[in-house]
Amino acid sequence: YYDIVIRSCYSDVVTLLSGKDGSVLWEKSLSCFDIWGLTYIPEGEGKIIVFLQNNAGCKGIIALRPSNGEIIWEADYTRTHGSLILGSYKVFFTSDGGRIGCNTGFGVLKGESGDEIWFNPATQEPTIWTITGDINSDGKQDVGVYLDEKINLYSGSNGNLIWSAILGSVRRIASIPDVNNDNVSDLVIVTNTNVQALNGNNGDKLWTYTFPSSIDN
Repeated sequence: YYDIVIRSCYSDVVTLLSGKDGSVLWEKSLSCFDIWGLTYIPEGEGKIIVFLQNNAGCKGIIALRPSNGEIIWEADYTRTHGSLILGSYKVFFTSDGGRIGCNTGFGVLKGESGDEIWFNPATQEPTIWTITGDINSDGKQDVGVYLDEKINLYSGSNGNLIWSAILGSVRRIASIPDVNNDNVSDLVIVTNTNVQALNGNNGDKLWTYTFPSSIDN
């Protein structure tokens, strides 16, 4: 049976429930203000990654051992968002005020240790992103981030910019399988009025579908 990890809203407690009968296997209080999100890395012994926000006196990203809730590592970012996996052992995150010399930005950590692989400063706090396929053929998945009314695609290996597309207001981004037969995964963009498909290779628009009314989801 698969087990289930949960958190309560406005709580600092992570709970693991038995997938077989719903019983509590363990609970872990992190003594922080709020847990923003959770994700799971299955490789090796597995890790539960906890993202924290407004966490005075506590690290920003914490990895827990699934068997007992023990803390494996802590990464020092004072505000974090997101729960996406970039490859087998990497965690994508954003940070606000938690890194010396940088108020806002985003980056990638090693899932097995919490060590920073790369970090990019940003002029605004990025809250819309997606993990894509390996666009630049370096063996690593890449990252699409919405910043300053643009979709920027960054190398998952080092954070270098691959391409940028000006799109105006965007509500959601998602990676989709190859739709134009160039053997590269593409992106779909949701705005208030339409859905657009972008070429994963260069960000060029492939098609647009406009709805008669605004989009909620």
